[in-house]
Amino acid sequence: MELSLPLPPSANHYYRRVGRAMLISRAGREYRESVKAALLAMGAPSVTGPLTVLVTVFPPDRRRRDLDNLLKCLLDSLQHGGLYRDDSMIDRIDIRRGPCTRGGGVHVEVHELADTTRGGAAR
Repeated sequence: MELSLPLPPSANHYYRRVGRAMLISRAGREYRESVKAALLAMGAPSVTGPLTVLVTVFPPDRRRRDLDNLLKCLLDSLQHGGLYRDDSMIDRIDIRRGPCTRGGGVHVEVHELADTTRGGAAR
């Protein structure tokens, strides 16, 4: 399963503190809904796991970015959109930086792993 999506908000912009509560920001909620709509439009099936997720990030410019800051919003949004039941089903994540692209974006591949013995090898 492959899809191309807009660049997600970083972890620094995904949450907002409101009083004592920590909530998903407006940008985070909007991103979740856009991912859900994209999954519905393509008729993406729900996968059962264990999963491998491959992410290529296409930054909009050459500013320094921590790629791992994009994962929380992206993976939560894929879960919210119904692609998988819970992101704890992901056993492997590969994230890489692609070339700068106008507007930025991410390309995501989700594969079910053939080996269903989760955590069988020493870690």
